[in-house]
Amino acid sequence: MNDDFMKRVAESTKGLKKDLDELDQIIKEADENRIRIRQQLALFEQALAVYRKVMDLPRTPQEQLPLIGGLRGTIAEMCQQIIDARGGPVTVRELVDLLTSAGKFKSPEKDRHNYGTVFGTLQRDERFGKIPKKGAFYLRDSNTARALQLPNQD
Repeated sequence: MNDDFMKRVAESTKGLKKDLDELDQIIKEADENRIRIRQQLALFEQALAVYRKVMDLPRTPQEQLPLIGGLRGTIAEMCQQIIDARGGPVTVRELVDLLTSAGKFKSPEKDRHNYGTVFGTLQRDERFGKIPKKGAFYLRDSNTARALQLPNQD
């Protein structure tokens, strides 16, 4: 009886050790993959940072704010200021990021809501035209509309 018990415990112990070794191997491979992916990510981020610096592009919404100046007025008026400062179409995502970083939303953590607010505002306002399938808006009465050869109606 004792021999049978010891044999079962030894087999169970051996099986558990084997399972632990397999898990250790999986963890080791996952760690190696994590390191490799982080290295690749760092290289891409460095390349992007160098490109932005060489091209003298603003890197964050906060860095873009000086290009625009002080934003005042309604959402539509602030978007008009941003599009004017950029001199061309601006995506809704960029507008939301700039307005959020400027502290213009009551609930900045509600990103989807803020996106919907900006998109809906621009879509309803006749001063703005939308570039189809690009998620970008331009000012209808500006040179941008003529340069893009966009019609005055969507």
